[in-house]
Amino acid sequence: MTSRPTRSKSSRPGKPAAKPLPQQADPVSLWNTGQVPSSEPAERAVIGAVLCNPAAYADASRYISAADFFLIRHRLIWQVLTELLASKSAVEAAKIDYLVVTETLRAKPAPEGTEAKNALDYVGGAAYLTMFINETPSSNNSEIYAQLVERTAARRRLMNTADTIRSLALNESIPLEDVVSQSYSALTSSMDAGTKQGSEPITAIAGRLVAKIETMIEQGLSSGLDTGFRALDDILCGLQPGDLCYLGGAPGMGKTAFALSLTANVCRDPNKRVGMFSMEMSAEQVMQRLIAMQSNIPVQAMRRGTLSRSQWQDFLAATATVSKYNLYVDQSTSITPEWIQGECRKLVRSSGKPLDLIVVDYIQLLAGEDEQGGRRGEQNRNAEVTKISRAMKDMARTFNCPIIAISSLNKDVSKRKDKRPVLDDLRESGQLAFDADQVLFAYRHVIYDEKYLNPYEGEIIVRKNRNGGTGIATLYFEPSRTLWMNTDERNSRYLDLSRI
Repeated sequence: MTSRPTRSKSSRPGKPAAKPLPQQADPVSLWNTGQVPSSEPAERAVIGAVLCNPAAYADASRYISAADFFLIRHRLIWQVLTELLASKSAVEAAKIDYLVVTETLRAKPAPEGTEAKNALDYVGGAAYLTMFINETPSSNNSEIYAQLVERTAARRRLMNTADTIRSLALNESIPLEDVVSQSYSALTSSMDAGTKQGSEPITAIAGRLVAKIETMIEQGLSSGLDTGFRALDDILCGLQPGDLCYLGGAPGMGKTAFALSLTANVCRDPNKRVGMFSMEMSAEQVMQRLIAMQSNIPVQAMRRGTLSRSQWQDFLAATATVSKYNLYVDQSTSITPEWIQGECRKLVRSSGKPLDLIVVDYIQLLAGEDEQGGRRGEQNRNAEVTKISRAMKDMARTFNCPIIAISSLNKDVSKRKDKRPVLDDLRESGQLAFDADQVLFAYRHVIYDEKYLNPYEGEIIVRKNRNGGTGIATLYFEPSRTLWMNTDERNSRYLDLSRI
């Protein structure tokens, strides 16, 4: 990293300083400081590597684009190299030499507002390109040079983001929660801007898959996160990393209870970490439900404070157990996907460990932001839901863990003969169902028929499963403790099955 570079000796004496390219502000003009993160030698080296060996462009372009260069003339040269090489095969690329690049620059007009005759004159002439070739140590190191350029570009983006956050903080007309949300969004965008995965050969992908499946066979593991519900895991093969799962259901079906029961199952493994964003219930209410699931105490007894002596001991024991869960509960309201992503990043950074599951209760309570950072109104709800759903899917991919997002229904299914929900019943179903990898519905027949013979029976209906089959997982649900469990868990201490 060097300080602000001086004018090259090859530049024409007495010539006015070159102005930035249109719509691309020169980073130097953004800060009134003596030092801006940059590396002119690395920029010259990566350009020189490609001029010496055009095949090196493929490796370097995985990390950088023209916007990542600090010097405007270097940006212009890289733009020309991209135009000449981006879509070329190795054989075609070999035909692109120093002379082709020089003549291409000569044919381009100089940026507006400069005195240069053409783009070649603007960047410093043919002699400047020759200097790149002569100074480049080795074209084999193009990736290393590109990574050096990328690092300094990332630091400049962070400086830009810091200015953006400062401006937001000074604007008192913007609500504080929006300032925080937009700041998270700006920082996340800045961090993600330099992340380029690029393509890779199928042989590399095959090798990685073979190693992964071999490890699973040896260790007796599945590729997904076990939900703790065997009938459901048989259908889904667990919740897969990077998958977005929507959980719907009519009121009173136990959607949140199922999400919490699944969360408790995951958290019983001390190596698993879960982030929960509860806009429906407070953190204390979430804790009460988890304690009820772990003990033999109805939720209502805790709310009324009517615990017997034995229940008090059970309460203390269950509290001690639940307190050991690696579970993080955010009870903020009117939050955005950007807020959730920012909080998840904080959790990952603070512990140095990834999240295994993210739970959002529920999707319709999430707020979106427009391009100016303000909250959208109800009149544009479809566009808002589209953006929110897409953001949730991107988030699952970013953190490489499953996300369960609870959703309400948009139709009254009670008037139908078969009251089990279908995809069309999902509220704002078009976009949600399209983005989802799985769509599940919680269903209990006793809600519609109080005389139903199996009042504790519940179903989790898999209506969509992108990478597998669909079906119905039959479970048991105990309303007093809002607990879903496997059908064979018939310990009377935890479930009264006398009516079954």
